[in-house]
Amino acid sequence: MASLAFVVLTAIASGGSCSSRDEATPVPASPGAQQAPGGGKTLGEDEACQRIRDAEEAVRKRLNCEALNRAACPYYVRPAGTGCWTFDEASVSHCEEAINGYELCSDFTQTPCIITAKPADATSCPPPPGSGEGGQAGKDGNAGAGG
Repeated sequence: MASLAFVVLTAIASGGSCSSRDEATPVPASPGAQQAPGGGKTLGEDEACQRIRDAEEAVRKRLNCEALNRAACPYYVRPAGTGCWTFDEASVSHCEEAINGYELCSDFTQTPCIITAKPADATSCPPPPGSGEGGQAGKDGNAGAGG
């Protein structure tokens, strides 16, 4: 009985029956998002966003994919959906080409292309939607009408 316990304990301590050949087999990483280096002229948010959306829509139709659930422009291309940005034309062109190369509907989520953004001058940014003035409180403490 003691020899059986020794054999079991030795097998556990030595790693069981796994061979080093199984552990050494390389497994390639799945493709992921890509971002092209910037360059070229500067594009505004609306133009950059529309170009990316147009490329995606053309490929979606070509591949007969379901409608894409995307934010409206320019929010779709804004990093974290906030701020005011400009985009490098070279990165937008690269992404248009990458998107045109999609072969499967899953490519939209498996290998998205990210355009290169640069913060825009805050004074040139339009006000965010819903940033108008609110109403004033009434005399009796009730809220007034929105502006």
